[in-house]
Amino acid sequence: MKNHRTAFLGSQVKPDIFNLKVGHLNSGVEVKVIVGYVTEVKNEGSSSMRFVLPTTIAPRYTPEGHQHISDGTNTIQHTGNSDVPLTINLAVSMNEEILSVKSPTHSILAEPCNGNDFPGAKWNKWDVTLKSIVTQMDRDFVVLITLKEILTPRLFKSVKT
Repeated sequence: MKNHRTAFLGSQVKPDIFNLKVGHLNSGVEVKVIVGYVTEVKNEGSSSMRFVLPTTIAPRYTPEGHQHISDGTNTIQHTGNSDVPLTINLAVSMNEEILSVKSPTHSILAEPCNGNDFPGAKWNKWDVTLKSIVTQMDRDFVVLITLKEILTPRLFKSVKT
């Protein structure tokens, strides 16, 4: 920043909360931030899974009636509105047949696509995107993935050749 160049600093505030600071931007410049997010999904019934992408951090992480302990999140202001657009591109890859991919929280476009992460294994892939740009950050992005059969645990090893 001393040399009048754009800089950014990413830090982990808590195990599941990250902070990104961008400095020395010219007026009117658009910044595109791409975040990769890998997480475990929760089972939802016998043949579905629930993926949750948090889009807001407060007041969820401080239960009502509890005093907030300063851990770096106390300086983050909570708002359900944002002037910053949010786009989401989600790649769903499963080694089971996927019947549907739906969102109870947002309007999405979900469609099967070609591709195989592990040669010799039968994988199903779906691409998921938001139907529109989201500027209201008042709820998490939730996706329900319904499978044809109950998920069978498997382990795959990727070998470079």
